[in-house]
Amino acid sequence: MVITKKTKVFSLVACSIILLVISYLVIYSNNSGSLSSERIHQLRLNYPAYNNESAMYHVKRPSFQEIAKVSESIISAEVIGELPEYEIDLFGQPNTPEFKINEKMKKNGLPTKRATFVQYEVKVLETLNDEPVNGNIKLVYNKAFKDAEVDLKKGTKIITVIAKGDTVHEGKHFFTKFGTYYIVDNDYVLSAVDDDFSKKMNGKTVTSLLDEIKSMELLSH
Repeated sequence: MVITKKTKVFSLVACSIILLVISYLVIYSNNSGSLSSERIHQLRLNYPAYNNESAMYHVKRPSFQEIAKVSESIISAEVIGELPEYEIDLFGQPNTPEFKINEKMKKNGLPTKRATFVQYEVKVLETLNDEPVNGNIKLVYNKAFKDAEVDLKKGTKIITVIAKGDTVHEGKHFFTKFGTYYIVDNDYVLSAVDDDFSKKMNGKTVTSLLDEIKSMELLSH
């Protein structure tokens, strides 16, 4: 059999492609269906863990499981972008003594008790449990925690635990880093904060995280 120069070139190209594919599989995943530690380290540059503590935290750090068990919904969503912050009176309920005092303080030019909230618009991709949530919604948290909370970037996909707001927060949903995972490389998850649960879940598939959430629901009943 005569091996031509063209055949040799084709064989070399084919071998190179095979080696590249093998290298990708070794670097980005392993036999257990998880991302490798090297890939997780690379992804953390764009999907950081917010492990710093806020001076405003006065209770122990909640776990993902604790937040998920008391949630109204868990959703997957894509971040559309950050919206302007909004302010509320902490005594925002009309016809209460506190509200009337706050109104008098405002009229007299005295400082009132107010809070500012950070908000993001996200497109809900799927409701993963409990109360269905659809369309675009606003995710919020108190700005007092901004130095320690997750900073969501446009285009980022997440799985997060949410709680519906009411009164002055009507139409919004609260969330926190303790109940949030990034969706990375299309089908894997990384936590927005490092904790005992994330040691188990980081680099695992979205399906693995959903299976864990389902098992939490079974344990809570």
